[in-house]
Amino acid sequence: MQFNVRLGILAVILLSALFIHLFWPASEEEDAETKLLRHLVSLETDIQQYESILSSVKKEIFMLKETGGDQHGPSASSQSQGLAKIFNMRRIKTHNIYDPLPHLMDYEEALIPALTLGKDREGGQFKDDVDSGLVEIIAPSASFYPDLKSIKSTLGDSDERTRWRTKQNLDYAYLMMYAKNRGKYYVQLEDDVLSRRGFITTMKDFALKTTVKTSDWFMLDFCQLGFIGKLFRGSDLWKLVEFILLFFKDKPGDWLLSHFFSVKYCKLDYNHKRCLRELERHWIHFKPSLFQHIGMISSLNGKVQKLKDRQFGKLELFTRHANPTARVETSIKHYGRFSLEKAYKGMNFFWGLAPQAEHPSDKLHNATFEVRTVSTAAHEQKNYVKSEDGFITLGDFDEFGVLDGQIEPEMCPISAVRITLQNSSDFWVILSEIFLETS
Repeated sequence: MQFNVRLGILAVILLSALFIHLFWPASEEEDAETKLLRHLVSLETDIQQYESILSSVKKEIFMLKETGGDQHGPSASSQSQGLAKIFNMRRIKTHNIYDPLPHLMDYEEALIPALTLGKDREGGQFKDDVDSGLVEIIAPSASFYPDLKSIKSTLGDSDERTRWRTKQNLDYAYLMMYAKNRGKYYVQLEDDVLSRRGFITTMKDFALKTTVKTSDWFMLDFCQLGFIGKLFRGSDLWKLVEFILLFFKDKPGDWLLSHFFSVKYCKLDYNHKRCLRELERHWIHFKPSLFQHIGMISSLNGKVQKLKDRQFGKLELFTRHANPTARVETSIKHYGRFSLEKAYKGMNFFWGLAPQAEHPSDKLHNATFEVRTVSTAAHEQKNYVKSEDGFITLGDFDEFGVLDGQIEPEMCPISAVRITLQNSSDFWVILSEIFLETS
């Protein structure tokens, strides 16, 4: 018997980007020709990515030849230093970055992140994901940014707003430059969004099916708001990066994205309708939207973001499971219809009220998960510590309010499981998922 208990409405921070490099499993209903086509499309995307990486290296070698030494040619030491820069995977690589950002020529270290947490590097709260290489955390060097106070305001925006959106554009460009050679696809996300279950699989499948139909697409759009949920091929990112860097001081990033498509795909003699028809071939929307922006307070002082993606619809704030039949009880009073019994049956989430509660919380702290076995003979051999009423503690909920573990076979069968709060709480308790699986 296994249990999988996940508490809270957890926000998964994707650090504004997902880098996906996988083959898609073929559906059993597909014929041999379709399966072959799917694999050919995947291989074609791989080739495009590798060609993009090769092109970046060639540009760096060209720059090294141009600046590598005196009239007698570069010295061995300068060649060595130059090659070390070329093959430093942490260094941002783009040929034209010094034109829009000339100050970078005085700060070579500006193109190396000031902070990088990734595979084989020490991680923090996402240590397992960092160690596996799934998550990388980067922070640009302060010298990457120009003097933002010298940026002149445009579009009637205040100086503060102009500096804010200018830095945001540079953040977009920096992240894209860092990510463009790290995977087939790049997805722009933010940390204050809700996502539909299985969104990664949905995006991968849609990218593949769209590429099978046409290879002309430049962006797949999974959210109607701003820059959220926009997917690009990694090999195409340099085009967008260079466009953003040309106008990073002039307009917001989502406006630049729209202008990029108009400049790239609409002829000057196209009327508005014909331009839109042409854009639809390259900017392809997925419906319903996979992401909903829920944050309202912006990092820009005084800016409140109330826009919602109407195509997202409503998202259940709990996960349904068909748990085994059991008697469910709790000493914590529930709010409204959000009872523990309904949460166990997958009908809703549990919303427990503490006596002195004033504010909600989505995490359970200072709590243990315990089981009571039918037989005592097996577990007594391992000297498990039991409570006075015969329960054995299997684990504590972590700092994120999550406990995920497995009951040892010798402890089965189990007659009861429970969660015990070790001390009083000033907060309400939200239990959004309960999953008990029998062997």
